Amino acid sequence: EQLGCNEKLFKTIVKTGFNQRRKTLVNGLKNSQELDFSKEEIEKAMAETGIPVNVRGEALTLAEFADLANVFNKLRK
Repeated sequence: EQLGCNEKLFKTIVKTGFNQRRKTLVNGLKNSQELDFSKEEIEKAMAETGIPVNVRGEALTLAEFADLANVFNKLRK
């Protein structure tokens, strides 16, 4: 799918996914200073994209990051 989300959000999610390598993506996103999504919103977005909640950021493809960013973008509309 094309990156239909806002590019800044996509870059922030990717950066956060790799900044906190020892953490699961859920915890990394939840603890990020640049994002303000609740743990519930993060888990819901991951479920919607089919990404396991216990995955680490480095395990995702760019397409999966894009899907996740698109879902987050929809949550804020």
